[in-house]
Amino acid sequence: MSPAPLHPLLAAARAQYQFLDWEELAAAGAAGRALAAAHPGPGELDAALRLAGRLLERGMVYKARGRVGWRVAARAPVLPARHLETLQRLGAVVDRLVTAAAAALPGSAWLRTRLGFPFRPEEEELLPAALRHPLSFLRLDLVPDAAGELRLIELQTVAGGLGITQALREVYGPHPALPGIAAGLDEALAVGYRAFCDGAGRAPAPRPVVGVFVNAASDYRHELFVFASALRRVEMVVGPWVRPGAAAFPCLGDGRAPDALFRFLDSGRVLAGASSFKRTLVRRVAAGELCMLNPWIDALDDKRLLAVVHDEDAEAALGGRLSAADWQTLRAAVPRTWRLDAERGASLKGRARAERAVYLKKGRSAMSRGLVDGQQENRGRFDAAVDAAVAEGDWVAQEAVRGGPWPFTVLDPDAGALRELQGYVRLTPVYGRAADGGVRLCDVCVTARPQRSRVHGASDACIVVPVAGG
Repeated sequence: MSPAPLHPLLAAARAQYQFLDWEELAAAGAAGRALAAAHPGPGELDAALRLAGRLLERGMVYKARGRVGWRVAARAPVLPARHLETLQRLGAVVDRLVTAAAAALPGSAWLRTRLGFPFRPEEEELLPAALRHPLSFLRLDLVPDAAGELRLIELQTVAGGLGITQALREVYGPHPALPGIAAGLDEALAVGYRAFCDGAGRAPAPRPVVGVFVNAASDYRHELFVFASALRRVEMVVGPWVRPGAAAFPCLGDGRAPDALFRFLDSGRVLAGASSFKRTLVRRVAAGELCMLNPWIDALDDKRLLAVVHDEDAEAALGGRLSAADWQTLRAAVPRTWRLDAERGASLKGRARAERAVYLKKGRSAMSRGLVDGQQENRGRFDAAVDAAVAEGDWVAQEAVRGGPWPFTVLDPDAGALRELQGYVRLTPVYGRAADGGVRLCDVCVTARPQRSRVHGASDACIVVPVAGG
């Protein structure tokens, strides 16, 4: 029996996926095609089943292997024009914030203390090389407040969900104001690589090979491949780390040395190790011998950077690199966020539940890991969580943003039926560095879940991209 045909983009990029579970992708694709073909009808349920089938065919087997790992929306939401305008404007301002913070970091004792820098000695070693180039891309997380206005609660320079957003855009259709993840980041990665080559006095490869390395059991390997298969200016190769001893370092599974690395790694785990692998990687990046996209500055992902926004000393500490209008925009967008030191912790403890409208968040974390919602814990547990966070020293307390839920019609995969979901939403825009040096909004992913405080990382969430209004 001949193997099942693959989605054309996956088939064309076969050599860019270096794990051994290719048959799993092929089986998912076949199941997706069968699901879509079995539901040709005009109704909303058939439409939702076709969307799920097309996502599976595209390779979206993230987490759940036999089906799409989230609730599929029967129809995409329409974002108000003011939200798109906010996202466009805020991306440029946040880019200036992180650029200013990076530039100030080497010489500002105040900022280094606020961000806990360096968290590990290698961060100091890596900083000079990282500062030579701007970020290639930026991801934000925003939630609507009670008035429906978007508030910025997190920023990241290591971005998951790129393949998910790409696949969603392909199956739900284009948005005239959003070029898409692949179009935006294809340019951004090529721009970042060329800037590295210019700085190093090297001739750039016409189509650079960009390696992204993940563990063989990682849930991200398939969605990264979906992302990689949509790129054209760079050849992104997804594979496992090959340890020192190979002919080249870093080394792809086929023996090639990549022209650049896509920074999708557990930096804390890498830097905490004592292996020769870690030392070789750090040395080569720090020496400017290896291009890392994005630049390796973990401090820019730290939630304590948002606490800096409302600090009265921040403007001077960042050397006047932001305008008064920038500060006004940031302080309006970012909910009050404080470093969780002993004084702030003492002020939070002992409060009644109604007076604990705050989230406790670890400075360097993702996917809502460790998050504590002050109004979902009793007083004893909340006070104990505050004490533990203060003792660790790298947590923030952030004013909770309590917007209302949005309605979605979603596919219940267990029942094979539609149901209504009132979901608290998080909007995740991704921005890419354009050839003119600015950042542009590539796409927006919308995640909704019945639980307000932990929107990301759940199979009962609805994940979708917005479409234009009719």
